[in-house]
Formats: sequence, C-alpha cells, structure tokens
Amino acid sequence: MVLRGEVSTVEDFGVFVKVGIAGVSKAFCAFKDIADLKARLKAKKADDNEDVFVPGDLCDFTVKTVGKSAKSTTLKLEIPSPKSASKSVSEQSEMIDASASPLTLTAITVNQLVRCSVEGFATNGVLVNFLTHFHGAIELPHLDLDDAEGKDWKETFKNKFLKGSSSGSVTARIIVVDVASRTIRLSVLPHIVKRTTAPNLLPVGTTIPRTFVQRIDTNVGVLLRDVVGDEKKGQGNHYYVHISKIDDNEITPTSSLGKIFKINGVNDKRPVRVLSVHPFENVNSCSAQPNVIKAKVLGYEDLAAGVVYREVEVIKVMSKSLLLSMGNNVKVVLNEMHLSDGGNLKLGNAKTQQKFKVGSKIDVRLLTCDVATKRAYVTAKKSLVSAKGAAFVSIDDLKVNDVSAGFVSHVLEQGVVVTFYNNVYGFVSAKLLAEEQGIEDPRVNYKIGDVVSARVVNKYTRKGVVNLNLSLDINGVSEETTVGGAGDLRDTGGEGKITIGSIHSGKDFKVVAIVKDDIENEKKIPYASVVHTPTKITCKVYLNNVLDVYADSVRSNEGMVSSSLIKKLIRKGKTLKDREVVVTNVERKNDTPVLSIREELVGSLKAEEGGWLLPTGLEGLHKGFKAVGWVCNIDERHGAFVRFGNNLTGIVPKQKGGLELDLYSTVRCVVSAVDSKKKSVLLKVAKKGEERGNETRNDDRTPLPLEIGQNVVGEVEIVDIKFERINVKLCDCKFEGGKARTRIHYSLFQSVEGKKGAKDMKGSAGEEIDAHHPFYGLSVGQRLRNVHVAGKEVNGQTTYFDLSNLARAEGAVPMEIDDMKVGETASGIISEVVEGKGVWVQLAPGLKGFVSGLELCREAELLNDMEENFPVGKRLHVVVTRASQGKIDLSVLLFEEFGGKSVNEEEMSKCRRAQKGDRVVGVVDRSMNQVRPPSLMVYLRARFFGRVCITELTNYDDWENMPLGKGRVRLLGSNEESGGGGGNLEGEGELGESDFGERWLTGVFVNATVLDSDDGRVELTLRNDATANGDAMETSESETDKELAPNAIAKAYVTETNKKGCFLRFVGGRVGRVVLKDLSDKFVPSPKTEFPAGRLVAVKIKTVKKGLIEANMRESALFGDEEKLTYDDIDVGDKLPGVVTRVETFGVFVKFDTSDVSGLCHVSQLSDDFVREIGELYGPGDRVKALVLKKEMDGEKAKISLGLKPSYFEGDDDDDEEQEDENSESSGESLGAAGVDSDLEMEDDEEDSDDDDNDDSMEDGEDSNDDDEEEGLVPIDSGDSDDDEFLKIKEQFGLGEESDDDNSLDSDASDFMEKLKEKMDVDSGDRKGDSGDSDDSDSDSDSDSDSDSDSDSDSVDSSDESSGEKAGGLNTSRAGFGLKETATNNKVTESDTESDSDDSEDSSDSSDEGDARKNKTRQNSAAKKRMETQIALKEQQLADGTADTNPETADFERMLLTSPNSSELWIRYMAYHMGLSDIRSAREVAERGVKRIDIRNEDDKLNVFVAWLTLELKYGEESGFDSVVEKGCASCNPKLVYLRAAEQLQKLAEEHNYFVGGEGEDKKKKKKKGRVSKADSLVIKRADEFFVKMVKKFKPKKKVWLAQLKWLLLGGRSDEANELLKRSMLSLKEHKHVEVVSTYAGYEFEFGNSGRARTIFDGLCEKYKKRLDLFYVYLDKEAKFGSLDSMRDLYKKIVKDNMEGRLNWNDKKMKGLFQKWFKVEEERGDEAAKATVTQLAREFVDSSN
Repeated sequence: MVLRGEVSTVEDFGVFVKVGIAGVSKAFCAFKDIADLKARLKAKKADDNEDVFVPGDLCDFTVKTVGKSAKSTTLKLEIPSPKSASKSVSEQSEMIDASASPLTLTAITVNQLVRCSVEGFATNGVLVNFLTHFHGAIELPHLDLDDAEGKDWKETFKNKFLKGSSSGSVTARIIVVDVASRTIRLSVLPHIVKRTTAPNLLPVGTTIPRTFVQRIDTNVGVLLRDVVGDEKKGQGNHYYVHISKIDDNEITPTSSLGKIFKINGVNDKRPVRVLSVHPFENVNSCSAQPNVIKAKVLGYEDLAAGVVYREVEVIKVMSKSLLLSMGNNVKVVLNEMHLSDGGNLKLGNAKTQQKFKVGSKIDVRLLTCDVATKRAYVTAKKSLVSAKGAAFVSIDDLKVNDVSAGFVSHVLEQGVVVTFYNNVYGFVSAKLLAEEQGIEDPRVNYKIGDVVSARVVNKYTRKGVVNLNLSLDINGVSEETTVGGAGDLRDTGGEGKITIGSIHSGKDFKVVAIVKDDIENEKKIPYASVVHTPTKITCKVYLNNVLDVYADSVRSNEGMVSSSLIKKLIRKGKTLKDREVVVTNVERKNDTPVLSIREELVGSLKAEEGGWLLPTGLEGLHKGFKAVGWVCNIDERHGAFVRFGNNLTGIVPKQKGGLELDLYSTVRCVVSAVDSKKKSVLLKVAKKGEERGNETRNDDRTPLPLEIGQNVVGEVEIVDIKFERINVKLCDCKFEGGKARTRIHYSLFQSVEGKKGAKDMKGSAGEEIDAHHPFYGLSVGQRLRNVHVAGKEVNGQTTYFDLSNLARAEGAVPMEIDDMKVGETASGIISEVVEGKGVWVQLAPGLKGFVSGLELCREAELLNDMEENFPVGKRLHVVVTRASQGKIDLSVLLFEEFGGKSVNEEEMSKCRRAQKGDRVVGVVDRSMNQVRPPSLMVYLRARFFGRVCITELTNYDDWENMPLGKGRVRLLGSNEESGGGGGNLEGEGELGESDFGERWLTGVFVNATVLDSDDGRVELTLRNDATANGDAMETSESETDKELAPNAIAKAYVTETNKKGCFLRFVGGRVGRVVLKDLSDKFVPSPKTEFPAGRLVAVKIKTVKKGLIEANMRESALFGDEEKLTYDDIDVGDKLPGVVTRVETFGVFVKFDTSDVSGLCHVSQLSDDFVREIGELYGPGDRVKALVLKKEMDGEKAKISLGLKPSYFEGDDDDDEEQEDENSESSGESLGAAGVDSDLEMEDDEEDSDDDDNDDSMEDGEDSNDDDEEEGLVPIDSGDSDDDEFLKIKEQFGLGEESDDDNSLDSDASDFMEKLKEKMDVDSGDRKGDSGDSDDSDSDSDSDSDSDSDSDSDSVDSSDESSGEKAGGLNTSRAGFGLKETATNNKVTESDTESDSDDSEDSSDSSDEGDARKNKTRQNSAAKKRMETQIALKEQQLADGTADTNPETADFERMLLTSPNSSELWIRYMAYHMGLSDIRSAREVAERGVKRIDIRNEDDKLNVFVAWLTLELKYGEESGFDSVVEKGCASCNPKLVYLRAAEQLQKLAEEHNYFVGGEGEDKKKKKKKGRVSKADSLVIKRADEFFVKMVKKFKPKKKVWLAQLKWLLLGGRSDEANELLKRSMLSLKEHKHVEVVSTYAGYEFEFGNSGRARTIFDGLCEKYKKRLDLFYVYLDKEAKFGSLDSMRDLYKKIVKDNMEGRLNWNDKKMKGLFQKWFKVEEERGDEAAKATVTQLAREFVDSSN
C-alpha cells in the first residue's frame, strides 16, 4: 500500500513519518529500506544519511509491515525504487483497521495504484469504490475504449474489464485528488497504469492529410483518428482540434462543424497539423487553420540558427530594419547591415524601399533566436545565405581547422572579431593578419559587416569561457601547440618540436612585431614577437637575450631598442636566418615559448666535447654540474644572478667574483651547492681547467641497450653519495643510444650487511647520514653488484636510469602511483616525520606515501616520540591501503598482521575494525565535537572514532579536577568568599592545578581498551586497570553499587549545570544530579561559573532510583558540621544574618545562614527612606542582617516577614568585622550614579523639572557607562596585583590607569561628595556641650538622597574627604558641629587620610557607625565587581599554570587556547614579540586577538585595540593607526575607541614637547617644554586633525569636547579653547552645559589661566547657588592649583554669604563645609588658621540660632 507522509524527525538509522491515519501511533522508515538512497545522497550533495531528509519533507512510502497492539498500530515503511513503486497496488485487505481507523483523504496520493470495485455508470464515465471508504470516477477518455462508439461504450467496458458483468473490479491509478471538493479521479489507460510512454504521439509540426472523425464535442472541438483499412472506423493516434483552431482568425460555431467534419466519416478536405502533444491523455493537439498548415515554423522554439528559410514575407519596413513573418505569428528582424554583402544598402533610399517593400519575399538565414524574449535576427547577405558547409552554431562542437563563413562585427587595432551563428564568435589577431595577409593595420582593410571565411586555429578557456582564435587563411592547417614542461633539458628529437632546451634554425622564425610599449619601465624588457613558421607557434625573443656581451649603452631598454647591432639581427618581417635559436623558457600565462639567439650559449650546448647543459630544474643538479646561462641581475650586496632554462636561477657570490661579471653577458658556471628545500643554487664561474663538461666517457665499454627490469652486466662504482641518492657509473658497459647517467635512490637500495660507517658520516652536500640510513657504511669508489634497472627518465638528450639492489618480484618496481595496487606490499624509506600525525615514506624516486601513526605502531609511547623511534632513513615494510587521487596511504600494522602477504580490501576492513576487548591505539582530536560531553574524542584506525568518557580517563583513585583542561575553575574549600559547595578535593582554599589539560592535547597518541563497539562509534577506556580480554574492563556491579550506596561519600564529575542544578557522572558512567538548593550551604550567585563541566566534586549519595543518583553537595551534609536552623527555631524579633537570593519588584528574598529557611522583606521594609528602585539597593548574593517581623502558616506553607530598615539595628554593636570590611569596600559611589544630598537642588523649579531628567535618561546610553568603561582597563588591571612585569607592559602600550581628570573635575572633590551622600549626624540638643565626645556617640540617621537633575554618569568629580573622627580633628559634639581643637597636635597618618594632592583616591574612612551599616546596600558597585573579576582571573591563571612571567611562544598559544578572551594574555604575547623586535608578529598577534575575543567581552577587546594603537603609533605608518581605529569602531564602542586613540596621540605629543604647562611651572622649564621642532610639529598637527575628526563624529558627546578642550589648554592655546567651548554649547544638550563648563574651568586652573578659571567658577556659583558640588570643586581647585590665601578668602565669602542670607545653606551643608576647611588647614595651615575656622563656625551657629 502506498502512503504519502511527512517526515517528522530524522534519526541515526531512519526517519519517523506522520501518515495522517487515525490510530497509527508510529510510522518509521529505515535508511536501509530506501532503494534510491544513493541517488538522493548524490542529488543533495550530502555525506551522511541524516542530511538526505529534513523535517517537513513529503514523500511517498510503501507499507512494509503493520504492527498491531491493543492500544496502537505501528507501521514499518519503505521507499521502493520508482519502478517497483509504480507496480505496488493498494488492496482492500491491506487496510490497517478499516472499521476503527479509516484512512483520511490526505493519505491518498496521486499516482497511487489501487484495486477498485465498480459501483455504477454515469453518462461520461464509471463510478468506483476503493479502500472501503473512498469513491471516485473514471472518466470516458481514461477508459481505454478506442473501439466503442456512441452508446456502446458501457457494454464494451463490461466486456473488456468485467467479463460482461455489471460489477467487478479493475486496477486503476489515481490521477486527481482534490481535498477541498473531495473529488478523486482515476485512469485505466495502459500507459498510465503501467507508467510507460504514450504510444501514439507524433512530432510537433507533423501534417496529417486524411483523418477519421470519431467525435464532435459541442462548443469544444473535434476528436479525429487515423484512417485504417476500410475507412469505416478510426484507430491509432488521437487528434483533437479545438473550435478556435479550425479557421483563420475566427472561432468556428458548432453548427458549422457538422458541415466540415462528418461524424464517423473520413476528413480529406481539411488536413491538420500537430501543435503540441499531451502524453498523459495520449492526444495530439492539432490545428486545421490554413495559415498554420502553410507556416514554415510553428513557434520560436522551432527556429534553428544557421538554417536557411526561403521566401520569407516582409510585413513591416522600419527606419533601420525590416520585420519578416515566418508564419503562425513568428516574426524575425533583418537589420539594415544584413541587407547585402557590402552592407551599403540603406532603407532610407527609395530604391531599397522598393526592393524590400511590404509583401515582398526574400531568402534569409537565421543568426540568433532568444526563445524567452521571442527575438530573432536573420541575415540576407547572399554570401552567407548561399554559403556551403556546416555553419558554426555551437562553440563546443567546433574543432581546429573547421571553416565557416561569418561577418566582421568589430574592428580593432589588435585584430578583428568575426561572428557566426547562435552568438558564436572568434578573434583574428593583427599579428596573424600581418603574417598571413600582409596587413599592417586591420582598421584600414576591414569594416563592420564584411563577409569573410574563417578557420579555427585554437580553442582555449579563460575564466570559464571558451574562446576561439581564428585565421582567414582557410587553406592552412593548424595543430595543437606542443611545449615542453618544466624539468626538460633539451630535445631535438622531433623535427620542429618546440621544447625547452631544443635548438632550431633561425630561418624557421619570422619576426612579426617588436613590443616596446614599456620602454621606460626597466623591469619590463622589450621583446620581439616571432612566429615559428612550420608550426605557427608565436614565440618571444627578449632583447636582453640576443647578444653574448652587452655594452653599457645597450643595457637599458632604450639602448636595446636603438642598438644597431640588435636591429641588424632582429628586423620586423624578416627571419632570424643569421642565428640559431634555443628555447629557454615557456611563459605560464599564455604558454608562449621564449627564445635566445646568443651565439655562445647555442654553441656551448651544441658542442659535443664540452658537455655543457642548460638546466631547467633542481632535479639532476649536483655539485660539479657544468651549466651555461646568462647574467640576469647584479646585486652589489650579494653578487650576480645567473639565469638558466625554465627561469631556474643561481647566484655567483660576490666573494667568488660575482660583481666582476657583466649584466646580460653569457657565462659558463659550475654548481657549488644545491639546497632543494630553499630551492637555491650556488655557482662559481668556470675556470679553464673545468671546461671539460659533465661526464667522462669510456668508449671502451661494451654498448648495452638497458631496459627496465634488466640486471646490469658487470659492476657499478659509487661516484658520489648524497642523502637521497648515490651516483654510480657503469664499470663494464655503457648505454647504447646516447648520453646516459645511472643513479640509485635511497628508496631503491638495501643496506649492505656487515658494513660500518663513521659516526659522523656525511653526504657530499654535508647532510648527516646515520646508522638507520640505507647508505650508511658506503664510500666513494666502492663497487656494487646485483643491481637492476628499476626506472628510466629522459630529460632532453640525457637518459637517467634508476638502479636498485632490492630483491624484486616478477615485473618492474612500481615507480608511479598507477603501479600501486591496494592490498599489495611495498617497502620504502622514511623521508619525513610529522609529529602527531605520521611519517612520509619514499617508495621510489618521486613516489611518496603516508603512514598514519595509527597504522605505524601499536604503542602510543613510541608514537609520541616519532623522531626518536622512527628516524628519517629507516626502512619500513607496508601494505598499500589507498592509491588514488594522487595520494598513497600505507599501513605497517597490516603488513605485520598478515605476515607480509597481500590482503584484499574486505579482510583489510575487517582487521582494522575495533572489537570489544581490543587494545587499540588512537590519536586525540580536541577539535572534534564531543559526544555526550565531557569526553575525549579519539581517532582510531580506518577512520573510526572513539569516545572516552571523562570517568574513563584514569583509574578512580587517580581522578583529578578538570582533567580535560576545559575552563578554569577556582576550587572551593573553606574560603567563605567562594560561595561554592563542598567538593574541593584538592585541599582547603587552594587553586586546582592539573597537568591533564596538557596531557591530552590534539595529536597525542593514547593506548585504549574497547568497552563497546556499535555502528561506527566506539566506547574506550584509558584506565590502566582495564584487562586485555575485556572480562574485567568495566567496574564490577557490586563494587559500583557499594561505592554509590545511599549515604556514601563519592566522587563525580560535573557534566552540565543549569538553573535547576548540576548533572553528574559517577564511576562506571552512572548519572546523577544535585538540585540547586543542595549545591552549597551558601548562596551560589552563578552556578554555571562555579560548577563548569569537568569539575571534580565530592557528594553524598541520597538515593538511587532507576539508575538516577540523587546527591547532595552541601558542606554540612558532607562533613556534618552543624545542625540546620529550622522554622521552629526562629522567633519574631530575631536578628539573623543571611544572603539575598532573589530580587523582585515587591521586595527581596533572604535565606538565613546554615538554614534552608527563607523569608520575604517587603519593599516597604527595605529602608527608612522611599525606595525608587530595589535593584539599586540589593542584588543576589548581598549579605544582610534581617529582623524577623512576623511568622505565620498558610496551610502547609510557612511564611516569614523580614525587615531590613537601618533603624531596626541602631545601637547594635555585634556587626562582625567582615561586614564592616565589605561596607568599606562598597562605600561611596559617583555623584551621578547614586544622587546627592536632597538640598543640592537647582535654584528654581524650572531647572529642577522632570523634563531635564527625561532628557538625561533618553540619551543614547553611551555616556551612561563611560565612568565604568574609562576608569581602567577591565579585567587586566588589578589594584592588588603584584605583577610588576605586566605593569611595565601596560605602560609600554599606554595602558596605565587613567587619571581621573580625563573623566571628571577632580578626584578629591569626588571623594568628598561621596561622603555627602552618607548620613550625617547633627546633635542639635548639644550645640554648647563639652568637647570630648566622639562620633561614636552620634546615631542620627537622617539622610538625604535626592539626585540633582544635572548630574549623570559623567558627573563632576569632588574632593576627597575623610569622614571619620581623627586625632586633632573636628569634634562634632560642640556648637552643633563639635568644632574643637584637641589637646595633642597629632599628625594625620597616611593610613588615616590620603593627601588632597592625590587625584585618584580610592577609599575613605566612615565617621558614622550607622553609615557603615547602611553601606551593605551598595555591594554591587562597579569597583568591587572589577576587583573580583581581576582576582578571579589571577586565581585562574595560577590554577592552570598560565601565570608564568616569562613564557615562550608555545606557552602563549597553549594559554590562549583555554583563555581566548583574556586581553592580558594577548597583550603579554604582543610584548613578548616586541621584546624580540618582531613588530610584524606583534601586529599579527593583536589582529588575532581582536578577532578571537568574544564580542561580549568588549572591555578585553578594547584593551587589545589600545595596545595595537600604541604599537602602530610608535612603529607603524599613519595609515596603519587610522586603520586600527576604524577596525576598533567596528568591534567596540566607537566613542571609547576614539577617546583611547586620542589619549595615545596626546602621550606621543608629550614626548615631542607639546605641553606648555600651567602657571605654577618654572618659566624656563615652561619655555623649554613649548619649544618644538619640525618633527614635533607634524605630530601635533596629526593630533589636531584627529581631535577635530573625533569632535565632528561625536558632536552630542561631552567627553569628546572635554578631551579636545584639555588638549588645547595643555598646549597653551587658550584662545582656541575658548572658541571651542562656545561651539560645544551649541552642540550639547543644555543639561550637560554645567558639567562641561565647570570641567573646563578646572582645566584652566591646572593648565591655563587661573584668573579665567575663577571668573568661570564665580559665574557658575552665582547662577547655581544650591549646587554644593560646584562650590566644593571650586574650593579644591583653589587649594590644589591656586594659593592658600585665595582659598581662605573663598571659604570666608561662602560663610559670609550664608550668614547674610544670600546662599541659605542648611546646617548640614555648613557642617560639611567647615569640616572640609578645617581638614585643609590641619594639613597645610597652622594653629591660627585652624582657630579661625573654629571661630567662624561658632559665629555661624550663633547667628543661626
């Protein structure tokens, strides 16, 4: 039964199919049951069966078997061959379940063959039923009733199909299935049922003069048949004529049909013509229209190029062409150019119009026809229409010397283009026209439209297009060009044969052109184009290869062209009759032979006694070889370069007189040395004593015709010993037939037993020959016997014989790949060792095979040191496993396994397949996708691969953490900061260090035991306790069960970690899992990071059910340390430590320490203040202390409500030291990130509107991350790093910490403003109290946190402020501010407070204990995250050994394999190459780094770009720097890239004396710094241009404007800076103006004019009176860059303005102001100054009361 189904899934062995049958639960078709699987693979160009189908494919299947059960039915399907499928009949009995599970209409397919039951008859067909539930019809045309007429068809059908009965069954094929209308149509026509070709179809265009009228269909048409016999009935072909195809230009009515066609009569008045055929219905569609009967063609597809059509009618005359009719609405165009042979007739002429008027008929020949566009063109040229012979209509069918007529379509200076038919055209070169026709300029002799006869000279393919070279000499004969290949010496054997080294008479070469277009380019030498007249081959003679000696005046291109001597020898149109020529080279581009007519060169080669040769390759060259060539170049640094045949070049060193030779002169040389690897030849000029030549002849020897396989008569004597061959001479005979040389290749030589060589034996070229080499022990002059001829090679006039002393079987030694047969044995010498892969074996000269390491040896230990155990020169006996496609694969193991006998492929395949229990050798491939990771993939013999589970790498007792080296993990022990679970098997708090990451690298060979082998996948084990016979390969069940019993402590490897927990793999491959809550007693913020695949953990077994192990990794479960805190143990009012596990919009969830109990802190209980965004206060992993507010039971659920408000914990003194440390780490955030005191607001409501906030929040987002991105290079830089070397590297690449001035106004101001965000204690009830109280007594928690709308992530920096009470500092318990001098004048230590002059302060002390408690809400600050990232990176480097301070290149590559995203590694690697002065390699490393680092690690990618920018800036070109900037913009934040690049340019300018400095610098020093040279000016100009480009590109960004403003002020260009500031105000949004102007004022203080700075600050402070940050920045700049007096005056002015009501600051702000002032006086002032501050504070307090 045939079913149509949809492929649902593709599996390894087949496909599951949806068949649309109710009750069928599963349908499967195996790949082995698909008859045409190979054809499908080929059609889809797929390698695997799984690639043939994709889900959703629709296919026709045949039901093979049906499986039934009580609940479901399953089908086993197959796809038979198309022929078998067409014969498969769906019978009624094949229904799966006719009653319960009927087929649906969608399961019925067109082309399905079914058995039908006749139900009845209709007027136009038979009604049938099939497959129980389906009804269809067989229409009359598909009943196969040719003999039935009229009403007799029913009886005929009964007699033919039903044996006269009215019921019965027939076999029919479904031809129509319409699901929408539920219509099914079938056919019983024999050609449809049998799927054969319709028998009665005629070729289109056939005319049938007489037909029999069988039927007339009203308003449709007429059915005709062939007239047979007595003409009373029709048989044979069916012809159908539609009513529109009976008369021309009209539709014949039905009433007229009876007059034209009489039913059951013969039609002999209206012949019909076949228009188309319909194989399915077996009907010929015809026309009886007179114009169709007379038409020459029926459609454009009938037109054939090159065919002549007679008497074609002109139907329209146009201005430049005629329109002709071919009949049946087929029209062609005749262009004006093709009206006559000469092309002179013009349609504008009256005579021409009269000749070609409408209605006239002309003979034409079709040129081209495009069926798709229905455009055809013809020619009426008589020469073309009447031309005899085959026309050129297909370029593929043309052969050399074919001749045809065509017309000239293009005329060029270089030649003419001749076009034929069907767009076939060719080119006749001007050179050939000059040679054959004597035409100098084709443009003079030819014009477009001329008719010519052309002959094919050559066909060639260029860029996939076949081209023709033509000749107008139709009587000539052309042959294929024969050119000798590289390696030929010279060959004069065949007369006229052009090969390298062949010598010819100059009379056969005719000069056709002298090419001198490039005369001014000395690298392009002028040449003469010559033609070898016997063969018509075009050659070249370069003008520097004409004379043997060139005078100085003739060595230039102009001198050669104008030389009278050269002109005499080479004349256009003349032959080279005065000289003989030698072929020296063949240019590869166009296979053009290159000639030389040097007399001395040709004479040396022809001399019989000299023996001089023209070498064409390194093959055959040896020390002492005599060669003749010419000097092609002279380099004063090295010597003279001598050119030989085939562009082979050698050098005569200047030490050997190379500089004494003349350029282009002929020279005789002797080879001093040959380096085949470097392909170089060392020469010396031949002396008089060396004129003899290359070979000593012994005419007394017996002539002998040597043949392959023949034993050499007599002995051979060793003449020369080299590493690869020894040259020998025949002692008793000589070669009969010319010059010969004999040699023995080391692959054809068996070592002579009993011979001992010297320990330092070397070949003639200095190669070392050790004891493994076959030539070891031989010496020059030694004679060898029992040698035979193994091979023969002819180079020019010299024949080389390869001899051998190997024991040989019958026949010749295999010398070519075609001689190698799979399964046969061979032997060869190891020629090259490829570590980690195998060895190359030299089987014969020029014949190499490869032995994979897997076929070389069974011991992995030997394979891992191939060079030692399989040295070059060692002979191996092998079996050939492959010899095709130019490759030979060999096997030593097969040779050993079959005892040196030949083996067939079936035995070979069976032997190499791994079986269970086998001990095999494999090679690690880490690039292969792991199967069920983590695992190690190993390649085995015969292209099989095996899998080693991570648990099978070593014995159970030897398991190590991360054995495969995938990922770097901090092993977690007792260190509470780790946050991980118990499972540290490496020691408490240590970093895991494992050498296994390097142990199993790609290319390492391993010995393994096969655990299982099935379907090409092999399971292996590397355990050394596995036995060879496989009886005890797997851990015993009882032993495993004991190890994995409940409550047992076991080891396991992590295989996968997701949001639900960890999946583990235990000993024996058992699988288990640990749910998320059982990973650790502590909160694990990132389970995937803490527990990567491959990590070794210790677990406690909980249960073992159905093969799945449930385990626990908690420390308390593993070690039983303490009891857990339960719900019942917790009481309302308890204050318990815990960790935030989840943050929601309604609150945070807190999990208590040492407990599984969690509680919810509602958003209303998070803080005493209003909470806008919970995420800004808490994040997962934050440690907190929570107050239990409420406990209740909701059904079975226990609920606990918690409170985290700081007021709940006031007065508590049990905060641990760890909490305080965390608070100190996270204290203080930037002004823009966390907000400022609520009193720091804009002067009026309009400036404090929501619009500004919205504008600020709707920025594109780049500025919002600038602070984090620009504070430092993350994660390279670590504040705690002691790696001084890397700090130097960072400095080398300009990667040091950026000063805070680049990002803000001043770090001191920033630190101080951070303190304003903290809660300040004001004891208003004790303003007049005594001065001994400390800050510890204050517990005021009042805090303001509203943020100013003008502040954003790039907010103004503020000054540093120490918030704690210091000895000798301010006491806040007096007069409201507690201002009091201490009795002792202790100095403030460095640990208590940092100097104000330091502009990058990182930390400060807190003066309020309540503040310290509140700081736990800032655990996710950017600084802490960076620090943790950097520490983790360092720990990971220590863990896997990548923290080496002096690594080598291999070490770097190894480290980068495991940490490709570490910018520190990439920059160290660059620095390593820089230390070696290898700039190119450093640049390549940088380029690799930016490509390899993941796009998500933008910080690391940016770091490498900055290092690359520094490299290009110092050592590269300007274009290189710009290119790196553009590449960086494509991968990173473009603004950051430009800012970093600007910083590097700024540093470079500093080195070139750009900076002028501020007002405080010494005038002489300032003048010196401002002095610049011309080189300095170029650097400054370059930087200027870059800053302008940056500002133009990022106009809306304030940082780029600030960067250029700072740049200008650094150079003392204040006027330009002022103008730029005005421009910036026009481009930036208004809310950014304050920050830009204030930052610029700070720059003026530091680098420019302090007067201008004060003016700007005064204006800002006057406008924004409530912006406390602006006042503090102003004060800090005065303190740092101004004078103490100016600073004090400013403080006093602020105090006075507040006392007089002009500023109206509240007490809290004034307290901060006085504290800041007192601190400055304490550090830089004296006692009197401090007293002044205290007095002013008291006066302010009194005035405020």
